[in-house]
Order: sequence, then structure tokens, then C-alpha cells
Amino acid sequence: MRSRALVAAAVVLGAPPAAAETTLEIGVRTGYALGFGNRSVGDVGSIADSELAHSQVPLWFDLGARAGPHAFFGTYLQYGVVVMADELVRACDELDRTVRREGGNASCRVHDLRLGAEFHYHFGHVVGSFDPWAGVGFGYEWLSAGVFAHATSGDLDLGATLHGFEFVNLQAGIDVPAASSMTVGPFVAFSFGTFDRLSRSCVGELCTQADSTERLREGGLHHWLFFGIRAEFGP
Repeated sequence: MRSRALVAAAVVLGAPPAAAETTLEIGVRTGYALGFGNRSVGDVGSIADSELAHSQVPLWFDLGARAGPHAFFGTYLQYGVVVMADELVRACDELDRTVRREGGNASCRVHDLRLGAEFHYHFGHVVGSFDPWAGVGFGYEWLSAGVFAHATSGDLDLGATLHGFEFVNLQAGIDVPAASSMTVGPFVAFSFGTFDRLSRSCVGELCTQADSTERLREGGLHHWLFFGIRAEFGP
């Protein structure tokens, strides 16, 4: 009996550790983001040297795999409806007044798109059921502005897109259980990126320029400060 117990103990102690369980994890975030740094589009049609973005309302998705209780490897996709800067609002209002005198109307829209890879580390339930986490990511960003005009003489759809690499974004948050396989909690994130290319497009009878893409010599560094709520669906 003693020998059997020793053999069983040797088998247990010598057995390799169980592999960490890997599960699919999905995150959805929303909130608000403030913009800092150089987000100017330069000279685009009638909008000259206008700062495009003051802030944005983001819809952010995370998709990846949780390896064990701590490590998350995945991708992120974020679309933001941008609150236009004051200079751009004034330029668009002036354009609309001009077009209305000819029986038409005009409007402007700006949106932001970010795509990349990310890693989160979950520290576990260090205080009650709270699970704090920190993360880092990198990717690519497109900040696009559109001017739309309709007049008796024709239509105009003028677009300009600044794009370039997001070198790094830093993230942190707290997950709080809300339901089975679901947590909800606050998050913050701060990004560092640059726009090194400007693409222009024009459609309509009133177009006076051809589509083009140019490299910007001095794109400058820009940032987004995100804060809001994140819901996570996973283990």
C-alpha cells in the first residue's frame, strides 16, 4: 500500500502543468475622446488651414483570445464621430450660406478610424470582484473630412483624409462582473500617432481637382485621450 502511494505521488508531482485555457473575448467601448497635437488638414479646397478635430465620440471594438486568467492578445477597431473644430465649423457655415443663396445647401462631416493590435494584462481579483488591467497597442489611423454641396449648377463631394501610424496607445481599466461571462467597467487610453499622408478625392459636377495622395513633410505628433465604459464578453 505504501509503495502504491509513493508511485501515485511521483506521478502527480512529475506530471506537467495543465495548459492555460484559451477563450474568445470580445470588448465594446464607448465614451468620449479629446484631441491634442497637430490634426490640421492644410489647404483642402475652400477649407484652408482648418484644424479638423476638437474631440470625438468613439465606438471601439476589441476581439482576441484570453490565454489563462491574465493575458489577452487581440485586435482593435475604433470608429469615431468627430466634433469639428471651431475653424472648420465657421468655414462650413460660410460655405452653406454661399450655396443657399444659389438655392442649394452644404454640410461637412469628420470621422476617425483606428485599427491595430493590442495586449492586455489582467491582474486578477485583487480587491473583491474588481479585476484591474493595463494594456498597450499600436496600429494605423485615418482622419477623414467630407464637404457635401448641392446647388442648381451641380453637386460636390469633396473629401480629405489624413492617415498614418499610431506608434503606441496606452490603456488601463477595471472590469467588474455584471452577468455570467460579462464584465463592465471604466477605461482610459492615450494614443501617440502621426499623419504622414494626405489623400484627396472629389466627385460631382463642381469638382475642380483630381484625386491625389501626397506625403506630408511635417505631419507632427497628435494624441487622443479616451475615457469611458467598456463591456467585455468572455471567460
